[in-house]
Amino acid sequence: MKVVTIGRHPNDDVVINDPCVTRCQLTITQYDDDNFSIINHGENFTFVNGQSIGRSCETKLYPNDIVKIGNTILPWQIYFEKRL
Repeated sequence: MKVVTIGRHPNDDVVINDPCVTRCQLTITQYDDDNFSIINHGENFTFVNGQSIGRSCETKLYPNDIVKIGNTILPWQIYFEKRL
């Protein structure tokens, strides 16, 4: 399992310089079976394919999903070593 933290905080794995992103906005998890999920931890909204996901709600991700936090489209697939 691999977990990537994304947000504005310098200790996040991926730092996004966007004032609309919180310090620890979200985590994306790649499970051992190569499934992916996203959890929104921030006060601000996280969108998957244009749909807002709730805070602390785990949502399954698929290879072509578009993740947007703040004003940033997140190319989440590049943060994982295995090819999708």
